[in-house]
Amino acid sequence: MNPSIKHTGWRTLAAFTFCVNAVVLALSIQRWGELGVVLWRSIWILPFFAYITMLLLTAASFLPPVARSIEQWAAKAHQILRSGTFSTTHSSRVVSAAMAVVLLIGIPATKVWLQIGQHVKQSTQDSLLISYLYYWVVWYLVIIGGALAQHALRKTHRMGLAVFLVVSGLVFEVFSRFSAVNHYPFSLGWSESSRYYYASLYFSEWLYGQTLPLSVLHPSRYLLQSIAYLIPDAGLFEHRLWQAILWVLFTAITAILLPKRTLGGLIAGNRLLHFLFSGWVFLFLLRIGVYYHLHPLVFLPLLAGKNSAGWKKWSLLLVASVWAGISRINWFPIPGTIMALLYLFETPLYPQKLGKYLAAPAAFIFAGSTTAMISQWAYIRISGNLPNQGAFTSSFTSDLLWYRLLPNESYPLGVLFATFIFCFPLAVFFITNLGNNPSIQPIRKWVVTGINLVFLAGSLVVSVKIGGGADLHNMDAFAAVLLISTALSFSGISQHSSEENAKVWEHWFSWPTAFVGLLIPVLFLLPSLKPFTKFHTKNNQAALNTLVQKVGDYSDHGEVLFINERHLVTFGVIETPLVYDYEAVTLMEMAMSNNTGYLNSFYEKLQNHEFAAIVSGKLNEGIKTSGTFFEENNIWNARVSSKILCYYEPLVISTRPELTSIIEADESKITLLVPRIAPKECR
Repeated sequence: MNPSIKHTGWRTLAAFTFCVNAVVLALSIQRWGELGVVLWRSIWILPFFAYITMLLLTAASFLPPVARSIEQWAAKAHQILRSGTFSTTHSSRVVSAAMAVVLLIGIPATKVWLQIGQHVKQSTQDSLLISYLYYWVVWYLVIIGGALAQHALRKTHRMGLAVFLVVSGLVFEVFSRFSAVNHYPFSLGWSESSRYYYASLYFSEWLYGQTLPLSVLHPSRYLLQSIAYLIPDAGLFEHRLWQAILWVLFTAITAILLPKRTLGGLIAGNRLLHFLFSGWVFLFLLRIGVYYHLHPLVFLPLLAGKNSAGWKKWSLLLVASVWAGISRINWFPIPGTIMALLYLFETPLYPQKLGKYLAAPAAFIFAGSTTAMISQWAYIRISGNLPNQGAFTSSFTSDLLWYRLLPNESYPLGVLFATFIFCFPLAVFFITNLGNNPSIQPIRKWVVTGINLVFLAGSLVVSVKIGGGADLHNMDAFAAVLLISTALSFSGISQHSSEENAKVWEHWFSWPTAFVGLLIPVLFLLPSLKPFTKFHTKNNQAALNTLVQKVGDYSDHGEVLFINERHLVTFGVIETPLVYDYEAVTLMEMAMSNNTGYLNSFYEKLQNHEFAAIVSGKLNEGIKTSGTFFEENNIWNARVSSKILCYYEPLVISTRPELTSIIEADESKITLLVPRIAPKECR
């Protein structure tokens, strides 16, 4: 092993340990000051001394005499472990693997069980201080876990640490996805169950006894979700389970296929490297928020091998582009762009002329984008949405909130800074590999870089559209293109023998940047883990029974419009004819884009009292000047809530112990509105 590589490894670990202690100490001191804690009289004096001690030790490790001593001690320990029976006995490796598994499970289980990071009623401990201490301990458990994985696999400590971080992330991510699968009867969040309703429209004749127009938003997503309706008697639990499976399954397909297709011989025969790359890609894509219906646009072009026949490449491109056409407008160029990137990295310029060479990637992008446009045009006509085709371009008439690129109340990190954090390691490797690869001519490097910059700019614009900017899911197109570009840049440094390839990876895994890349997904995953929600089943069922009864009373007098909780009609929980239009998700999109034709039709029906009753979330007319999503709140209140409350009023549900018009469950506040008897002055 190259000594400089070995030194970089432990110095990187020491530097990160120093930073962890410095950050935890600074945050703790700030919090102690806010709470007025007197340290020498408090139990927190013990963590304080622990933070200080480890901070000083890691700082001292960079002094030359101390560094030499550490290197000598580490070399002796490594020699003992590698030469003694401890490293060769099967039982010791099994024990190490078992202990690593205990840590893998114990880290998230402890957080969930002790509700770390959550406000616990009647607790005498501060949740923030407990969180800081927990994450400080987790850091050292990760280092120990890496050492255990190293011994169990008989690899370097860097590889052991990489394995432990990736496996930890996979455990946390899968747990997080499936923890949302439950029997809660109402929507979890404002629009969660709306997705299952839109998926049902593919089977509208069967479920509702009438042929209804398909969704104007994300048709490909709902097509995938509609598969769950083929399960006999599937209810809300089964549909939540199917959605969790879609997240994991489609992300896994891309994660497994990407390194196999792009890295080729560089990971050939090395299952551990393939696992590490696939596992990290899986975590990266889910942490960015790349939706499952985007993945076919990525893995279908990747199925075309380097030496595949032209007809196969074009067929896969056209199929992926048709899928893009029933997805999102900003995804139209993705399949053609991926084909273009594969061509630019894998096809040499010479002896072709430049114009002829660049014609091929341009043709891929043009053909793919054009096919997507034709696909959307055809979908508009066969989906039954021709009268409302303007809804398909709502994103072009919505407001752009540029301030959401920077830290704000809706997204404390801001889109720009969060994108930088997640994509920085990829960008470093992409730029470094591209710059150091003499086999790729400058014009090819500039074209590839330009493609990434165009997608970065486009994704940033999409992210600031009103309704977005609270996470990174609108950066998905850029993230996918950068990920593929970086993987392809690695393939250009492939060697001819497994020994040489091992040296290449030994070099890359010694980089601090690689360690940052491995750490980021886990760093952002762990705080998001929460205890399983404990639902009050009896209270929720009582709320559902009340809603069923009240809707039943009013459905005898006419149509009942479900703006929210429409899945209750879809799954037959409430038996009433479906009113197709004006579901919350589409209504909000039309309000944000100010689709006056759609909204005026809605207002007219409200004014004429065409609905016997309306089921909605809690409505108000307040206008805010700050807060989370306050612009969206204002638009909804001005263009939807105020109009509903003008012609309808909340039905009084109970007068005991006090007057109430809200049907309240654990995660829901539902209002049943009925036509106003006395007119109200409307704005």
